[in-house]
Amino acid sequence: MAELSTILENSNDMKEKWTTYLAFPYANAYASAIAQFKATKGAQDKLDANKAEYGLLALSICSGGVLTHVFAQTAWKAVVAEKGLSVICNKNWEKAFNVAHFASTNKVANFVVGGLWDTGANLLDTQTKNLFEQTTASFPSTQEWLTEIKVLTSLMGFVNECYLKYRDTARSLFSNPKLTAPQREEAVRKLTASKFANPPSKSFVKESTVAMEIELLLYLRIIMDLDYTQTFNYGVAGGYGASGGEGKKTGISALPGTDSYPKPYTNVKASPQGVGTVSGLKIGYQDLGRAFYDKTNSLYKSLGYGDKLLDSAQFGEMWNATMTESSFRAAYQALLKLETQGMHRFIQTVS
Repeated sequence: MAELSTILENSNDMKEKWTTYLAFPYANAYASAIAQFKATKGAQDKLDANKAEYGLLALSICSGGVLTHVFAQTAWKAVVAEKGLSVICNKNWEKAFNVAHFASTNKVANFVVGGLWDTGANLLDTQTKNLFEQTTASFPSTQEWLTEIKVLTSLMGFVNECYLKYRDTARSLFSNPKLTAPQREEAVRKLTASKFANPPSKSFVKESTVAMEIELLLYLRIIMDLDYTQTFNYGVAGGYGASGGEGKKTGISALPGTDSYPKPYTNVKASPQGVGTVSGLKIGYQDLGRAFYDKTNSLYKSLGYGDKLLDSAQFGEMWNATMTESSFRAAYQALLKLETQGMHRFIQTVS
C-alpha cells in the first residue's frame, strides 16, 4: 500500500498533467473556434444569447477527454437552475447525445475517488462525503463563465478542485480510526485507481481539429433550431378558388428521428359538387443564410466527413440557402459523427 506522503506527492503530477494535456489545449481550441464563429455574419448575436448552452455542448460532444465530460455534466445543473426551461432541456440534448458517461449520479466523486464512491462509500467518513456535494453555487454565473477565457480558468479551477478533494480524501483515509488495516488498504487501492489518479501522459487534443469540430457544432446547433410546424386550412369551391390560409409557425422541441418529432399530414374533404377543404400540418425551415451554409459545408469537408453536407434550395439565380428536409437530417447525423470523435478521445483518457 502506498504511503500518504507518496500519494500526496503523486497528486501534484496528476494536477499538472490534467492541466497541461487537457485543460490548456482544449481551451485554446475553444477560443480559436469562437473567434472563427464570430467572424460569420449573424453569429455573434446567436452566441451571446446561448453561450452557456453552446459551451456545454462543445465540452460534452466535442470532447477533450474525460475531464471535459465530467466538468460539463456537473455544470448542466447550474445552467438549468439559472436559465430555467432552456433549449437544452426542451430538445433533450443531454439524452440524445448521452453526455453522461458515468453510471454514478455524482460525476465529480466518481472521477476523483472512483470505486470508493460507487462501491466503497462505507469507507469514507461523513466529512469526506460532504466534500463531493454538488450545488449550483460551485459554478460562476453561466452568463459569464463560458466566454473564451472563462473556459480556461473554469477548467483549471475544476482540475484544482479535484486535486484538493483527492488529497483531502487521502488524508481522511489515513487518519480515520474506524478503518481496519485491510479496509484502509482497500480504500487506498480504490482511490489510486480513480480516473483523476491516472491522467494522460500526453495530449489527446489536436487543437486545430477540435477547433473545427467545435465551430461545426455551433453551426449544426443553430440548424437544429430552424425547423418549425405550420398548420394550413384551405376551402375550395367548385374549382374556382380557395379561401383560408396558413397558421402560426411553431418551433419544434424535439430532435429529428425521435418518436416525439411531428409528422406532416394532409386531410382532404370534398363533396361531389367540388366544395371541400384541404388542411393539415407541414414542416418548414427558416432561412439558414448563405454565410452559415458555406461555412458549415467547408468545415464538414475539412474534417474529412464528406464533400458536402447541406444542399440549399435554390430559386432561379437566388442563393438564399433555404434548408431542406434532407439537409436538416444530414446535419443531425453530422452531430452524431462529432460525438463519435469526442467519445474516441474520452475512451483514450480512461483506458
